[in-house]
Amino acid sequence: MKRRVRYYIWNKISDFGTGFAEHIDYTDNGLSLRSDASGNGWYHSRVIDSQEAGKKWSRAEMKSILPLNTSAAITFYASESNSIRHDQNIIPVEKLLTGSALTQQQREALFPPYSAMRFQNVQDMMLSQLEGRYLWFSVQLQGEGSNLPQVQQIRIWLDSSDWLSYLPEVYQEDAQSADFTARFLGIFQNLHEEMTEKIRTLPVCYDPECTSRDFLEWMACWIGLQDNNIWSDAQLRKLLQCGADLFRRTGTVGMLREITEIYTGFNPIIIENFLAPDIKSAVQAWRTGKYPRQPFGFTVILPADAVKTQSQHKALLQILTQYKPAHMQMQLLFTDSLQNEETLPQTISLTGRTALMQGENT
Repeated sequence: MKRRVRYYIWNKISDFGTGFAEHIDYTDNGLSLRSDASGNGWYHSRVIDSQEAGKKWSRAEMKSILPLNTSAAITFYASESNSIRHDQNIIPVEKLLTGSALTQQQREALFPPYSAMRFQNVQDMMLSQLEGRYLWFSVQLQGEGSNLPQVQQIRIWLDSSDWLSYLPEVYQEDAQSADFTARFLGIFQNLHEEMTEKIRTLPVCYDPECTSRDFLEWMACWIGLQDNNIWSDAQLRKLLQCGADLFRRTGTVGMLREITEIYTGFNPIIIENFLAPDIKSAVQAWRTGKYPRQPFGFTVILPADAVKTQSQHKALLQILTQYKPAHMQMQLLFTDSLQNEETLPQTISLTGRTALMQGENT
């Protein structure tokens, strides 16, 4: 029977909250350096107890986002004891790590006697030199200005099973040679386990609720969505959830109304031009010529605060132009007096912004 691989993982606020952070914020998105930090921040984990004397640690993984001129360094410590001598007293290591009584320099001065390994800007880490029942780690983030590093996930494997055990015993007779062979095979073992983990969790990548931005944009291509950069993550997730039903109705009033509401958060009023004679009495201001008289056209009316910036205004025009019937003209109106209603109010003040789309190629 295949043994289940066990590991410790830090990837949400309840995990990171068991440690101590200095100039670092921890959320469900991971560890991130504070913008008001002086270029450096530290995080100290809780102590892991393997409950195995002389434990040989094998592997760890750190997933991070590192903009230009930033770094993320992680140092692992291992010991047979979970206590340390400080000021003539025996104090639990975890108390020193997760408390604010000591400065970072004082903490670092206490740990040289322990087995330690340091890695910087590395994702996969071999911990073959670490030995001891207890293990803990410290993360140092460096960055300035708007370029702030972030650590999304840290995982430490508890099991030390390696591929060497599958080879004939002759490869294990000499301790020094066996150690080299185990570390050499560990490179390929890590690649294999990483690929296996990706395959195992592949279904998650196709779930719009929790997949990454890259997969969201990839899946958006399946439903013919263009210019993915104008949509936020939340908007893309909602589009993908209703995409099959929504995009098969491309060019209809219902589809234009729904996609406009997804982008702006407001339910628009859409009036087809052939209905204009029936609403002239309700829209006196349109006599100025802002309402197109062509029968093959329509008008989209939204509150004035439906879009906040010029780029959002341009993006909304781009979305409506892409999914409207190709032969129809479109006008986009913003009004201060429009409430989010299904029908037109008695009087509409068209003092807001106006955008007129003429022809098929606009």
